[in-house]
Amino acid sequence: MEACRACGGATSAAFETFVLGRHRVKYARCRACDSLQTEPPHWLAESYTAAISAADTGAMVRNLVCHAAVYAVAVVCRVRGKFLDCGGGAGVLCRLLRDSGFDAYMSDKYADPVFARAFCVSLEECVPGSFALVSAVEVLEHYENPGNDFDRLFALEPEALLATTELYTGQGQDWWYLSPQTGQHVFFYSEKCLKLLARKHGYDYFGTGWIHVFTARPMGSVRRIVLRMLLSSVGLGIIRLCLSARLRGRFANQDSETVRRQLAARQSEQSTD
Repeated sequence: MEACRACGGATSAAFETFVLGRHRVKYARCRACDSLQTEPPHWLAESYTAAISAADTGAMVRNLVCHAAVYAVAVVCRVRGKFLDCGGGAGVLCRLLRDSGFDAYMSDKYADPVFARAFCVSLEECVPGSFALVSAVEVLEHYENPGNDFDRLFALEPEALLATTELYTGQGQDWWYLSPQTGQHVFFYSEKCLKLLARKHGYDYFGTGWIHVFTARPMGSVRRIVLRMLLSSVGLGIIRLCLSARLRGRFANQDSETVRRQLAARQSEQSTD
């Protein structure tokens, strides 16, 4: 079997299943970091004919929950500055964050950022240290080469990185998160793997359920307790209610005016040329 694409460790065969209904794919478990991976995913071009799968019916709720999660991490870790949502899809999370007063942007090489077109940036062009908080919501399991992709994320040098993904703990071929019908999930992380990746890049790791937080500075025990409470289902529910109650459209209106001025200036330059 091939080496682990996250840590480079040796792997052993786990099981096989059909991906996209026609590709018989081998899955292997890493003996070093306990993660699960597919064989090299040669079918990805077929998987991304649509960036957001029709089977992903939880996308909107997930954005609402992650809006609350990012807010909690920003408050507890005292993060100030620009935010970047990597793999931001249609731009819903970016728009929600901007509507809450955060200077948020997004990047996605597959999706059409319909809700955040004016705030979309290329990840390759981002300068280290330009974003204080980076989020990667349901992105990690899509990484074909996690080791390299994590290198790019941590190269941004954020104060905090929030990611969401379900943890692999030895599940079999009937695990729903494999999502073989879409073919987009190709790597499944253990908690041990995420801790190894954090340590490799000099970051502290905190995880609770499907939410994982990496911080440039270690979190003390009190902050960990508070963050665990806020990232619980009850805590996130309360934050969602509070954030919804505060939405008044003021920041959306400000963004609208900014974009209108930018468009007017661009049109003026074009007419001059």
